[in-house]
Amino acid sequence: MSHGPHQPPPEYIPARPVPRGAEGRGVWRRWRLPLAIGGALVLAVGGLYLVTQAKRLTGGGVPRANLTPEEMEQLRLLSVQKEAAFEEVRLTRPQLTEADIQLLAAALQAQEDYISARGALGKDNGRLDNLRRRYHTLRAERLRAESDRVEAAALELAKTDPLRAAEGIQRAQALEKEISEQWVYSGLAEPGRLARLDTRLRRLESEPIWRRTRDLEAEGKKLVAEGKHEAAAAKFEESLEVERAFLGKYRDVRATEFEREDQLTILRDTARSYPDAAAVDALVRQATELEQAGRWEQAVPLWTQAGARFQELLARHPRSTLADRSRDRELTRRGHLAQARPQVVAVEQQVATMRSKLASRQVAEALGLANAASGELRRLNEAYPGIFPPNEPLRQEVDFIVERQSTLSALLPTFDRQLTPLPGAPALRLLNREVSQGLYAALVGANPSAQQREGHPVDSVGHAEAEKFCRLLGWALGAKVRLPTVAELARAAGDVSRAPPAQQAWTFGNGDGLNTHAVATSQPNAAGFHDLLGNVEEWTAADPKADEAMIAGGSVGWLAEPGFPVKSVPKREKSRILGFRILVE
Repeated sequence: MSHGPHQPPPEYIPARPVPRGAEGRGVWRRWRLPLAIGGALVLAVGGLYLVTQAKRLTGGGVPRANLTPEEMEQLRLLSVQKEAAFEEVRLTRPQLTEADIQLLAAALQAQEDYISARGALGKDNGRLDNLRRRYHTLRAERLRAESDRVEAAALELAKTDPLRAAEGIQRAQALEKEISEQWVYSGLAEPGRLARLDTRLRRLESEPIWRRTRDLEAEGKKLVAEGKHEAAAAKFEESLEVERAFLGKYRDVRATEFEREDQLTILRDTARSYPDAAAVDALVRQATELEQAGRWEQAVPLWTQAGARFQELLARHPRSTLADRSRDRELTRRGHLAQARPQVVAVEQQVATMRSKLASRQVAEALGLANAASGELRRLNEAYPGIFPPNEPLRQEVDFIVERQSTLSALLPTFDRQLTPLPGAPALRLLNREVSQGLYAALVGANPSAQQREGHPVDSVGHAEAEKFCRLLGWALGAKVRLPTVAELARAAGDVSRAPPAQQAWTFGNGDGLNTHAVATSQPNAAGFHDLLGNVEEWTAADPKADEAMIAGGSVGWLAEPGFPVKSVPKREKSRILGFRILVE
């Protein structure tokens, strides 16, 4: 059963009622100190910001203290008056003087003092910015005009006096830097202009160095021509040092010849290598003289010495133009030739006999000699490396006879029938037909013709290819074979005062003008020659140094007419209606 409500302990004292507003006063007492401190900090920071901003806008001047409002207003009015005076002058005077500009400077200064005295931001700061910008622009424009004038004078002076011109460019640079650093509110600062002036200055500074290295090079070459190689090497070395200094500092301001350093190095090393080269040449002369006198054994040590001295040249001066490794191989070969002279003479005699057998058409004996000579050449080349390299003419001739021996066995017995004595020169025998594709391929190993038909004339061959065929056929015949001259072909053609009969010449008149006909299928002329007129045009003998050669005789595209057709073409010419024939001496 309940005994009624709970009774509090006796020491419990009920709280008194809180008066209206007492709760707020308690909170204030609790937070008033922190709030006061926070407010003070805000005011301090705000004041510092305003002072800093005022200093920034006024150029950092010290604020004028203790000025009355009337005094501050006088500063503002002074600024306005000075600006007005400047504007009046500007409108009436075409060229502003320094005194005129000082009016604007005074207006700016008065406005700055006014803003500083106020110590606070205001609408008049916009006017201050405008005055400052105008003043800076006037100053910068005058500097820019002076900079342009100085630069123009320097560029003109650069034609005759690069050093004085460089001083002018330096002056222009200083003026541009003043614009960038002091008159920043003008907006006329041009970093690109400063960079351009720097480039021009460095180019002018580099001119004497650039010319110096080339003058030294020219002096070195002159000394080389005079045979003063040691002095020349010193000049080239000096030029090289100057060139390296130039590249290190001015590589980016001129059209630099980056390979020039290598060229000067080669010139220097070449000049330094002349004593060694001269010693080698002297040894070669002595060895050659001994060989000419038949004293081959005595020549051997001289060749050895020459090779050793040349090895020294290669080691000491590898960049020299005289350090040609092909000469090293040639010296070795000449030494081996002298050492193996009796054996070389024997194989040369064997080859000479081979040629004689070929010329008399003793094919079997000739081929036997060729095989023997080939074996001996291989043996000698193993015993004396490099004595008969692949491009050596004797070895090339023997190798060709051996490789083509089956072809020669079939060709030679009947080939003479195709040779006809040249009218008026019976010792010269001209092929009575154009060289066929089959004959060309049998000797050369390839057929370059546009339309490949074995019995038709070979075509699409250049002059060099025709001469190569002559050389190969000469080896096969054991005789000298060459291209005929225009005069020789004309002599074989005989009387050409009238157009050739259709049966003696394949021309546009009895063909399609494109396709050739098999060799020796037309009737021969009175001298026994086929197609000296028509079928394919023919290469003739030419100066080896010339770029062009004559072709004669017309072709299937030729409109037959009186005369012997001849024209000049580049030696590289290749055509489907251009071939050749050969002459044997």
